[in-house]
Amino acid sequence: MIQFAEHENGLGSGAKHELTPQKLQRGLKLLSENCPERVSEMLREQSHASTADMLIQASLFGRIVGGCGPGTATSSSKRNPR
Repeated sequence: MIQFAEHENGLGSGAKHELTPQKLQRGLKLLSENCPERVSEMLREQSHASTADMLIQASLFGRIVGGCGPGTATSSSKRNPR
């Protein structure tokens, strides 16, 4: 289990979130349903910090803030076309 402390606007609200294997599994499922290109990046070992952030958001909060579009992160598949 990993604990995350919430620090919104530098105020440190003190809210704690626990990342368990079960939450991580649900987050991965949510990410694969909504942002399959991000899961593909992870499987190719070409993911970025933004992909990890999306996985953590999906796991802890059950949603991805900002969505999966180009405004949220640069997809490695767009930078390195094959």
